[in-house]
Amino acid sequence: MKQLIKNLCYPLIAVLLFSACGEEDKSISAPEIVGAKLVSFGFYVEDNEGVLDKDYVVDGPIVGSDIEMKIPSKIDKSSLIARFTTSEDNPAVTVKGTVQVSQQTANDFSIPVDFVLTNNSQNNRKYTVRIKRPIEWVKKVRFSEFQLSDAILKVNPVDDVPYVMGITNASNSENRKTVLLKYENETWSMVGDTISNGRPSDIDFTFNSTGTPYVVYTDYTNTIPQTATVQYYDGSSWVVIGRNYNDVRVSYNSICFDAMGKLYVFSMNNAAGGVVGRRLMNISTYNGGSWTTNQTMPGRNYNTYNMRSILKKDILYLGVYDYANDKGTISVYINQNGVWTTLAQGMRMDGATEINYNDLDMDVDNQGNIYIMGLERFDSGYKLVNHKYTASTSSWSIFATPIDLIGNTKYFSIGLNPDGGLSTVYNNLTTNSNSSFVTIDKESQTWTSPFIFPDILNTKADMAFASDGTGYIIYIDASKHLAIWEYIEDNE
Repeated sequence: MKQLIKNLCYPLIAVLLFSACGEEDKSISAPEIVGAKLVSFGFYVEDNEGVLDKDYVVDGPIVGSDIEMKIPSKIDKSSLIARFTTSEDNPAVTVKGTVQVSQQTANDFSIPVDFVLTNNSQNNRKYTVRIKRPIEWVKKVRFSEFQLSDAILKVNPVDDVPYVMGITNASNSENRKTVLLKYENETWSMVGDTISNGRPSDIDFTFNSTGTPYVVYTDYTNTIPQTATVQYYDGSSWVVIGRNYNDVRVSYNSICFDAMGKLYVFSMNNAAGGVVGRRLMNISTYNGGSWTTNQTMPGRNYNTYNMRSILKKDILYLGVYDYANDKGTISVYINQNGVWTTLAQGMRMDGATEINYNDLDMDVDNQGNIYIMGLERFDSGYKLVNHKYTASTSSWSIFATPIDLIGNTKYFSIGLNPDGGLSTVYNNLTTNSNSSFVTIDKESQTWTSPFIFPDILNTKADMAFASDGTGYIIYIDASKHLAIWEYIEDNE
C-alpha cells in the first residue's frame, strides 16, 4: 500500500514542480503536424510553353494553408502545370485523388485547387491554391481647370470611356453651370461648352445606342423655374430637345433609353398644382420629336425620391426610393416592349424600420439579376443592405451580409464588373469618414477586407466599370476639384 502511494505521489510532485516552474506559460498548444509540407510553389514558362510569358512563383516560405497567386485574366488557366517542392519526408501529393508530379501534372486553376499532402506517418495537410487577377486601385490625374460642386460617373457602353457630368462650383449659386467631361488616355477634356444657361440641380445623363450623350437637369432659368431641361451633344455643340415641358418644378431626375430608342425622364413633382400630385413620380417620354409628360407608374401611389434607371439586354430597369408614412422602402419596375411590370414595391429587409432617402444605387448583370442597395435602419443601427432579384427564379433575397455602419451616411455606390462580381464603395465612419471599397469574394460570397481611400473624405464617391473590367471611382476632393481612382489589372 505504501509503495502504491509512493508511486502515485512521485508523478504528482513532478507535475506540481513542472507547473510551478512553467507558471508564465499558461497556454497549451495543439501538436504541430510534422512534415507533409509544401516548401515552394509556382508556375514557370519552361513548364507551360505557349501559355505563360513569365514565371509566377510564391515569394518566400509558404505560410498557412492558402496559396493566393495573381495572374492576369488574359492567361488561360484551364491546364496549368505547377512546379513544387515538398518537405524532406517526401509526402505524396494528390489533387482529387490523382497523384501530382511536379513539372508534369496539369490542373484547371480557373477554380480553386486543393493539394493534399500525406506522409508515411499518415499526417495530412491540405493547401488550397487560388488564382486571382492582379488588380489594384491607382489614383490618376485630377481635373483642375475649374472646381465642381457635384459629379456623377457613367461609362459609355460603346467605347468604354468614362464620362462625368458635374456642376461647376461658384460662390453665387446662380452662376453655376452643368458640364460634361470625359477621361480618355489619362487626360480630362470637356464635351462641348458648358451646358446650362444658369443654375442647375438634380443632374443625370445617359447614352443612346451609338454612344451619344443625353443629359437632364433641373433648370432654374426655365419659364417655370426648376422644371427639367434635356439636351444631347451632336458632336460639336449641345442641342436642346426638351425645355418647359413640365407643369411644376421637379427633382430627383433620372434619364434612360428603352430598347426601342424612346427616351425616358423620371422625376419627382416637387410642387403642388400639377397634373401629377406633389412628390409623386412623373414619367416623361421623348419619341419622334415630341414629348409626352405627366405619365404615372401603373399601380404606384408612393411618394418618390431617388431613382436609378438602367437599360440592359433590351429591358429598362427602374429602381425607386419610396417614402410613405415616414418609412422608406424600395420599389423596382421593368419596362419591356413598352409595358411596365412591378418586380417589387414597398420592399426592405425584415427587421428594418426604415430606409434613408439620401441615397440609392442599382446595377443589373447580363443575366437580368438586379442588385439594389439602400441604407436601412435597425434597432442596432444602420446597415447597407443589398437586395438581389434572381431573374431565373423571379425571387428576391438579401445578397451578402449587410454592412454595419456606426451612423447614418448618405454616400455609397455599387457596381458590377463584367464577370458579375458586385462591389461597393461607401463613406465609413469607422475609418474617420474615409470611403471604403469592398467586393464580393466569388468563392465565399462574402465581402472582402476593405480598401481604404486616404483622400476620399466626407464626400460622395461614384463608381462604374468598363466592359474590360476596369473600374473607376470619381469624387470631388477637398480643393473642390474632380479626382479619379482607377481599378486596373497589372498585365506585366
